[in-house]
Amino acid sequence: MFTKTHLSLFVLVFFSILALGSTEEEQKKQDEEVQQKVKSVPSVELSAYDLYLENYKNSARANQQYKGKVLKITGSVREIVDGVFGATNVWLEDDICCVFSEENISDAAKMNIGNEVVIIGEYKGSGIMKGCYLDKINF
Repeated sequence: MFTKTHLSLFVLVFFSILALGSTEEEQKKQDEEVQQKVKSVPSVELSAYDLYLENYKNSARANQQYKGKVLKITGSVREIVDGVFGATNVWLEDDICCVFSEENISDAAKMNIGNEVVIIGEYKGSGIMKGCYLDKINF
């Protein structure tokens, strides 16, 4: 027999699935916007170590100086892991996380731990870059 409890549970599950789908769609839209920005805006160049040092000394100042800007970062790959919504996270030695969206996942697949790389992406603050793509790799 179908009760109010069953109906409530059905409605809860339905809206949870709907919310998850919209969250993923919103994330994809944000990723596309970041990709457009990264491809069209000149970059600020610095090493992953310099960005790490700026964050360590004063994260508020580093965020004010770099947040929302497209950065060209040079560093050594420490770790490559799966992220959310099909993204791949490439961690550089100096605690900088470079998020490669699904469309640029082939760039992340070219890298190995220890490679010296140049990565371009939008700095989101706190050591995180999004919309990243590989500019150069030294084996």
